[in-house]
Amino acid sequence: MKLHVLLIILIFFSAAAFSQDAVKTNPVIYGDAGLGIPLTGTGGIQFNTSFNYQVKKSLFTLRLIEIESYKSAAKPLSSYTIWPGFTNSGNMTEVGFLYGWRTVSRAHSFSFSAGVSFNDRTTNYTDSYNQKKYTENRYPGIPFEINVLWFKSSKKGYHIYNIFPVGKPTGFGNSIGFKLSGNLSQHSYLSLGLVMGIGYHKQYK
Repeated sequence: MKLHVLLIILIFFSAAAFSQDAVKTNPVIYGDAGLGIPLTGTGGIQFNTSFNYQVKKSLFTLRLIEIESYKSAAKPLSSYTIWPGFTNSGNMTEVGFLYGWRTVSRAHSFSFSAGVSFNDRTTNYTDSYNQKKYTENRYPGIPFEINVLWFKSSKKGYHIYNIFPVGKPTGFGNSIGFKLSGNLSQHSYLSLGLVMGIGYHKQYK
């Protein structure tokens, strides 16, 4: 995961901590991160993170996704033995801004969002002279995603690793769920993954 992804997460933690003390009714503001596997289009392993803010039922999302692609590269150890392996064949980075609809029940939520994105894809290859090279392609896209999350239903003391209590009862807590995400672009894809989050997932009384 790249440095800018970690920076977004740190900014989120700072904003959430400030909001807890600054307002009587907490805002709906949370972040998540997870792993996914593309179902169609770009192959590989997907790393994703997002920052989310909800007003009424409108959801605003900043999404960062990176997909690392691999291809098989068997290496001969002897005339009779081959060691299986993989090499990095490239990656795709996406920065997207999405707007959508989110509904919340007692302890879970459902949301759908779409927007615009900037994508950067590199492809690694070996030329006829056995030299390693790559091509880079930058292009716009239309990102979209569907999320189902589960989180705590009422104010409780926050527990580190669900064991060690910290502070007074609060709506600030963890979440877990599934994300179906994709992008309509020059290199379209659809992926499914597991996400874990932290923040205020609804307004707690």
